[in-house]
Amino acid sequence: MLVVAILAGGMPARALVITPSWDSSITSDLNAGTIESTINMAIEYYQTRFSDPITVTIEFQEITTAGKAGHSSWWYYNIPYSQFRTALQNDAATANDTIALANLPAGANNPVTGTGNIRVKTANLRALGITGKNSGLPGGVDGIIGLHTSRMNLSRDSTDPNKYDLLAVTEHEIDEVLGLASSLDSNAGNPLPE
Repeated sequence: MLVVAILAGGMPARALVITPSWDSSITSDLNAGTIESTINMAIEYYQTRFSDPITVTIEFQEITTAGKAGHSSWWYYNIPYSQFRTALQNDAATANDTIALANLPAGANNPVTGTGNIRVKTANLRALGITGKNSGLPGGVDGIIGLHTSRMNLSRDSTDPNKYDLLAVTEHEIDEVLGLASSLDSNAGNPLPE
């Protein structure tokens, strides 16, 4: 019992909730149970590692776009960099937060672009306690993830080397919705702070 208590103490308290909604393209698939189970495994990965008390809603759907294993759509806001940094400071709770703040300059300008704004996704805004910034996606979801399931191994039980891994692709797309993936190579102005 002591070992369990010690190990449990090293993990953050579960507070992040990712609520999936299933498009009919998934629920009507003959392999819907396996697809949903694998997506739920990816969701569980994030829910056991992040402790910010927020709920993130993601719609999952199947796609047939040539050349894509998956894609995500998400919503962001341009907010003043100074507001973003202040929110980070007010939300700081871990050693990693302290390290990040020590390396982010205080001031009015985004250190990457030199402008006064920074793009932040809706899930990140809520995690920082910035409210009133709702998603503009259909249904108000934080993200929509499309998965080309016919090009994927749907579980780790079968591995066709010519197919993508549904779990890995789903985790990659959830990274993007949560704001954990970088867009620094974007030439669209303010990169997202992921």
